[in-house]
Amino acid sequence: MCLFEKKELLPSSFFEKILSIPNKNNALIEINNIFAEKELLSVTAEEIQKIAASYKVNLEKKFQNELLEYYKKYLDKYLENNALSKGNISELNHIKEILNLKKAEVVFVEKTTQKFKLEVEKIVENENYNEEYFNSLMERLSISDELGKDIYKKTARSYVGNFLNDIFSEQRFSPEQEEKLKKISKNLNLNLTIEGNIKEQLDKCKLLWQIDNGNLPIENCGLSLQAKEICHYIAEIDWLEQRTVTKKVNYAGVSTRFRLAKGVYLRAGSIKPLRVTEDVWKEIDSGRVFVTNKRIIFVGALGNKTIQLGKILDFSVYSNGIEIEKDAGRSPFFQFNNNTDVFGLILANLLGISKDLPNNMDTSGLLTPEDHVRNFEKEVSKGIAAINAERDNQLAAIKAETEAKMKEIDEKEDARLAELAIKNPELAAKLKAIREESNARLKAIDKKYST
Repeated sequence: MCLFEKKELLPSSFFEKILSIPNKNNALIEINNIFAEKELLSVTAEEIQKIAASYKVNLEKKFQNELLEYYKKYLDKYLENNALSKGNISELNHIKEILNLKKAEVVFVEKTTQKFKLEVEKIVENENYNEEYFNSLMERLSISDELGKDIYKKTARSYVGNFLNDIFSEQRFSPEQEEKLKKISKNLNLNLTIEGNIKEQLDKCKLLWQIDNGNLPIENCGLSLQAKEICHYIAEIDWLEQRTVTKKVNYAGVSTRFRLAKGVYLRAGSIKPLRVTEDVWKEIDSGRVFVTNKRIIFVGALGNKTIQLGKILDFSVYSNGIEIEKDAGRSPFFQFNNNTDVFGLILANLLGISKDLPNNMDTSGLLTPEDHVRNFEKEVSKGIAAINAERDNQLAAIKAETEAKMKEIDEKEDARLAELAIKNPELAAKLKAIREESNARLKAIDKKYST
C-alpha cells in the first residue's frame, strides 16, 4: 500500500547558488519520493541519513513535524477499519525508527484512544453492548483493558446522565421513562444503582407526574377531618403576613427663637411629625400546614387557622414558599424551602387551575457532558505523560549537542573568512554579511519552533 506520490525537487535560491548550498526542503521531498517508490519495510534508516547528510540538514530539528505527518498518514489509514494488525504495528514501528520520530508514541496513544472513544459512543448510542465485540475492539486498537473499561464506563454513565437530565428538566418521571431507564441499564450492561440525591429527585419527578395525572398523594394527618375530606400534603411552615411598620419619624414646620438672656432662648412656632412607613412580611406563627381537598388547615404554636379552598382567588409559587391570595382578610405567605413545587401542583390540581412552577431539581450528583470530556482528556494525558517526559529529555540532549556542533562550525568559518579577508577583502565582507543574515534567519526560525 503506497500513500505517497513522487514530487519534483525545488530549485535553489540565488544565495544558495552563490554559496553552493543545497535547498534543504528537497531533503523532505527526496524522503517522500523514497516512500513513493519503495515498499515501506524496504526503506532503511541509512537511506534517510544519507539524504540528510547530502543536504546537511538535521531532520529531527527542521522537519520533525513534517515527518510525523508521514506516520499519521499511515496510522489514519490503518484505523479506518477500526483495527491494527500485527503487520500494521510493525510498519508503524519501522517508520518511527527510520525517521527517528520522538512524538510517534504520543500520536499513537491519542489517535487510537480517540478512535476507540468514537466506537464506544456508537455502542452506547445504539444501546447495544456486546462483551465479545468490546473486548475485540480493545485488542484491535491496542487499548489496555483498564483504559478501555474506564472509557466505556464513563461514556455509558454520561449517556444515562443525559437521560436523567432530560427528566429533571421536564420535572416528570413517567412509568414509560422508568421502563426505558431499566432497559438502558440492561442493554449497556450497567449495574446502575440509583440512590441518595438522584433517587430523591427521581421520586419527586415521579410524584409530580402522578399529580399531573390526577393521582394525588394521600397523607395520614392525624386530624379530625370532615366527611369525605382527604389530606394530600403536610409541611412545616412559617406563617407570614404583611404589616405596615414605621421606619423613622421626621419633623417639619416653621419656628423661630428669641434670646431671653445669655445662653437662654425661647422657641416659637409649630412642628409636625411625619412618619415614614413600609409594608413588610412579618412572621405571625410557626407550625404545620395541611392541604386537603376542601381547605388549608394551619396548626400553629400560637393558634390554628383555616382557609377554605373556595376562598382562594389565586396563589403564587416561589422557591422559598407559597403566597395565598384570599377573597377577604389578610393574604398569608407560607414560608418553607422544600418541595414548594409539589405543594403548588397539588393546590393547582385541587383548584382546577394551571400554574408555572419553579424548577427545584438538584442535579448535583450527575456528570455533565463537559465533565465526561474532562475525564476522558485526563485519561489520555496519563497515557502520554511519561512519553512526553522522555521526549523532552531527549530533545534537551539533542539541542545541547547541536549547539556545540554549530559553535564548532562557526569557529571554522570565522577562520576561513579571516584568511579570505587577506586575499579578497571585498568578497569576504559580502560573505560575512550573507552569513550574518542567514544566522539571523536561523535564530528566528529556531525561536519560533522552540516556542
